Amino acid sequence: MTAIPSLPSGASPGCQLDVEIPGTPRQGCVKAFGNMLRPGRPLTEAEIADRDEAVHNVYRVARLRGVL
Repeated sequence: MTAIPSLPSGASPGCQLDVEIPGTPRQGCVKAFGNMLRPGRPLTEAEIADRDEAVHNVYRVARLRGVL
């Protein structure tokens, strides 16, 4: 059995939607956030995973506290 490679996710922390190039914003995000998006250096898939893990942990704690 071969593993199915995961598709890269978008640039926004916690984004689970697929994009062609890792760390790039989806057109829906560009439209929604407009000038609030700022260009930055490209992130590796590992950096995106680390960043998203921190965001998921914050959401998890907020849900446990009843904030979300």
